[in-house]
Amino acid sequence: MKFPADRKREGMGGAGARRPLLLAMLIGVLLAVAGRAATYSLAGFSDTPVVSGLSQPTAFTWTPDGRMLILEKAGRVRVVVNGVLQGAAALDISSSVDSGSEKGLLGICLDPGFAINGFVYLYYTNRVPQNRISRFTMSGNSLNSASEAVILDAIDATNGNHNGGNILIGPDGKLWAAPGDSGTGGAKSQTLIVGSLNGKVLRMELNGSAAAGNPFLGDPTKEGRIWAYGFRNPWRFTFRPTNGSLYVADVGQSTYEEIDVVTAGGNYGWPMAEGTLGSCSGCIPPVFEYDHTVGQAIIGGVFVTPGTYPAFLRGK
Repeated sequence: MKFPADRKREGMGGAGARRPLLLAMLIGVLLAVAGRAATYSLAGFSDTPVVSGLSQPTAFTWTPDGRMLILEKAGRVRVVVNGVLQGAAALDISSSVDSGSEKGLLGICLDPGFAINGFVYLYYTNRVPQNRISRFTMSGNSLNSASEAVILDAIDATNGNHNGGNILIGPDGKLWAAPGDSGTGGAKSQTLIVGSLNGKVLRMELNGSAAAGNPFLGDPTKEGRIWAYGFRNPWRFTFRPTNGSLYVADVGQSTYEEIDVVTAGGNYGWPMAEGTLGSCSGCIPPVFEYDHTVGQAIIGGVFVTPGTYPAFLRGK
């Protein structure tokens, strides 16, 4: 599965950085082409299959006791225990999920109190279709479908693409999400009115309400959950462990892919700008961009934390 895949892409080759690169994105691209192997710029790195037998996996997370929870796009949560994929799904809401185009079960994170309350947050596209964030309760290796509590609803998914879908609990203990522009060409990305959730980074309390300290919370004409705006399809994001900074990978259109360091109230330019291409007065440019001679869609990235990796990679 290529994800997201809403536009023609071609080519391989050189880069276009405009600022010092603060983040080295370690992206493993697995090409489903017989006989074709991944290549690495560092000696000693290789692909090791961890879990097989999945259908269109979109995201995963770990429980405190080391189990792996994996999402399948159609609407299933699978569990891996001691490296073994369990036969029964922990949750199957496929009858409630629209998985056409780029829609589906797209994001997962655990409540800070998961070890006690068993709360799991999921981001998925319902049959309206609209994107939704819901909380479910897990017991053992099962998520109770009847325990669903809708945290945030009515995130537009009419066009089927640019749904974003990443959700995380930030270092501040708040619930963060990043819906895409819903394939609107960016019209919704620049709209701040109440209820406008697309093309944004959202910051919420764990019940889905606007989090204290959000930049537009004091303005009744603006959507209080918005932390930053002007994104096309922020498919994945992460927090830098050393200082908690938010790094967003925003999928570009026809020219540039970008990494944004996101600050409160910031406008990141879409649709007036793609990377540093275009003009957007007052907008914040990416800290790194690359063109489509290098790669096609920026769909993931993590920071290297202390562990078994070579010392020169740690913190990158």
